[in-house]
Amino acid sequence: MKKNIIFAILSALLISCGSKISYKEQIIQYNSFVSVADSLNKIKDYKQAIVASTEAIKITDTLSQAYLKRGDSNLGLNNYDDAEDDFSDVIKIEGEKSIAYKRRAIAYYFKNEKDDFIDDIDIYITNHSNDIYAHSLRGDYYTEDEDYEKAILDYSICLKNNPRISIFYLKRGNVYAIDGQNNLSIIDYENYTRLNPNVNNDKIFYKRGLINIKADNFQKALNDFSLISKSFTNSKIFELRGDCFFALKNYNDAIKNYSLFLAFNPNNIDVITK
Repeated sequence: MKKNIIFAILSALLISCGSKISYKEQIIQYNSFVSVADSLNKIKDYKQAIVASTEAIKITDTLSQAYLKRGDSNLGLNNYDDAEDDFSDVIKIEGEKSIAYKRRAIAYYFKNEKDDFIDDIDIYITNHSNDIYAHSLRGDYYTEDEDYEKAILDYSICLKNNPRISIFYLKRGNVYAIDGQNNLSIIDYENYTRLNPNVNNDKIFYKRGLINIKADNFQKALNDFSLISKSFTNSKIFELRGDCFFALKNYNDAIKNYSLFLAFNPNNIDVITK
């Protein structure tokens, strides 16, 4: 129903377009097209949103909002080159503090033009330092670039601004793990699972168990492995449990778990030797 109403408004606007109207009326019409484009973007009808914002640009190309809405539509359609062009026009109009720097950075990111991405996202964050999504995106870039210290800093800013968004604990925990900061990684994984108690966290418990083994926290590793559901099918867990029991000098349970592993992998010489 809402979509039909928006189309009706768009059709009426297209019919009413004309050159013999006052500047004030043109601006009213421009704003109406921008509003329709925004509404269409919200329901993900990006193609019709492009029609509406393009009509607004035909009225005047000296205002930025229609370019911004069309750029958002092009992002939604993965038309990254067109999105880049639209956001560049916004930046020309609005200057260095424009929010279009983030949008253009996103286009660059998905075009794999990472040097241009980091230039734009840095400019944007300089002027909009509390934007969590921008910091998260830059953190992802730094993670891929193996600049772990900067990635951790960006994810930490995200958590400072909103400590209830669990994905940032997971992302930062992963970076801590890659960087060998095992205890900090364990804390972040614990926070992630605490905030997500009703989902399947088997992979997180397994990963946290591995890191606890690296940190010589063998009992904690066993606790992690005990939280994994029976649907988890990786037989490696029995070898890892055996290693933990062996380190804790609980040899009977070590043998039991090595035997369970060998039931699935009977020719594994390393575990037979253990």
